[in-house]
Amino acid sequence: MLRDIKDVALSYDARARNKHDMGWSRNRNYKSAVSDWNQSLLNTWNYLESNKRNNLFVCEYKKLFSGNDNYFYFLLNFLEIEENKNMYIYYKSITKDWDRFKQREKIIDKDKLAYIEENSNYFLRDKILQITAHLIE
Repeated sequence: MLRDIKDVALSYDARARNKHDMGWSRNRNYKSAVSDWNQSLLNTWNYLESNKRNNLFVCEYKKLFSGNDNYFYFLLNFLEIEENKNMYIYYKSITKDWDRFKQREKIIDKDKLAYIEENSNYFLRDKILQITAHLIE
């Protein structure tokens, strides 16, 4: 699952600030998010380079959770899962608020944003997406 690094960083920061989240270190913030995101990209790239069977689908968070029916059906097909009505109903129920979610104002401190932009491996992300894009065409 590939999620936009800015959203990942916001999630890490929110969890780090949540004093009730005992399973999350207060130090695991946006910088940790960038490091983890970059490492996950590197792990994915290494797998793609060593495995030529084209059996990896990089599912983009935004495309799946925005309610894109074609993407949903492609994912089911790739996983060789037979779709049923209840599955589709559930999918629509968990994606129905996407427009409201994406319109939420996401405020990222300019220094944090600069760190994210300077340290995130967008080149590798784009390379991975380019290699795996043929699967959904």
